[in-house]
Amino acid sequence: MTKLKVLEFVNHWGLGGVEKTAELFCKYLPRDRFEVYAAAWGGGVREARVRACTEGMLVSPSASKVSAWIREQGIDIIHFHRSGFPDKKLLRCFLSSGAPALVEHNIFANVDPSREGARVDRHLFVSGKQREIYRAKAGHLFEEGKCCYLYNPIETKVFAEYPFDRDYSAPVFGRYSRADDTKWHPINILCLPYVRRQVPEARFMVIGLTDKYRRLAKEKGVLDMITEFPSSVHEQDLCAFLNRITVFTHGSVCGESFGMAMAEGMLSGIPVITHTGGDRGQEEVVDDRVNGYVVDPQDPEAYAERLVQLLKDPSAKRKLGLAAQAKARENFAVEKVVEGLAQVLEGAHLEAQARPAQVTLRWHEKAMQGLRQLIGR
Repeated sequence: MTKLKVLEFVNHWGLGGVEKTAELFCKYLPRDRFEVYAAAWGGGVREARVRACTEGMLVSPSASKVSAWIREQGIDIIHFHRSGFPDKKLLRCFLSSGAPALVEHNIFANVDPSREGARVDRHLFVSGKQREIYRAKAGHLFEEGKCCYLYNPIETKVFAEYPFDRDYSAPVFGRYSRADDTKWHPINILCLPYVRRQVPEARFMVIGLTDKYRRLAKEKGVLDMITEFPSSVHEQDLCAFLNRITVFTHGSVCGESFGMAMAEGMLSGIPVITHTGGDRGQEEVVDDRVNGYVVDPQDPEAYAERLVQLLKDPSAKRKLGLAAQAKARENFAVEKVVEGLAQVLEGAHLEAQARPAQVTLRWHEKAMQGLRQLIGR
């Protein structure tokens, strides 16, 4: 059986959930069916880890260099992660490489109406909510057969092997993200005065606190409730952090297209409190009153009430936490998600093989011309 050569492409190999997802795909795509390569415009903290689990890797800001490298490797399928907006540099780079199949992981459900965008064979979304948002935005451009969703993967084995010994009676809650204001929400801080009045000993542990929200906490007189921890790409460090907290308190001004941090918290065995709105993926990950709570983002007191309710009831935290863990194992396990991706990739490649050769050649010639114009040649 001939293996398909698949390329995982991201803008850079940084700390975020997109890059973490791409890294896990590089690591877990079945090697009896795929040879896996990686590329990006820029490097980052995950670069060395990705390089170690792929057949080849290129990091370069040059579209012509990336295109030539893809062609040299004989890549069959390019699986790329982007926000969904038109990106001529990106798609002309891929089209000029001659790779037969293009599979887009559309993170924020934006629509690319360009001619280059029409050449994408599959649109993958990270939640059902995102797929429906894309449907509404795309209108007549929406193609049912080309659009599906696939949750982000979590390494369940790492969590299963970690010796969690959480004390559910501890009045400790927390959250983590990269240090980006858009990954926070005022409700995360505005709820704290209410919590302190009801549970004076409560502690809030965080990774990725930004200056803006640190100032807000100081202004509200609750900065002393917060304990900060450093960011890390190592799963054992993440598990150790999650082992310290008994409730995951999520918030993001943009919502979540998926919400990997929430899903990892659930897998560790704790309930999540989140809110409605934005990209809405968080509303799909968390089932209200089943494995956590979903509240109005404009009502920090209601958010605090749910948190206080859990902090005062260890048995409820354990019950909802076990339900959260069961959902995460069933839906987000890396092996299950990667098999879903493998089937999408293989399907896209089969369709690409059936595409008339003259159509592929015409696209290649147009893309090469566009790429030369783009880089000024």
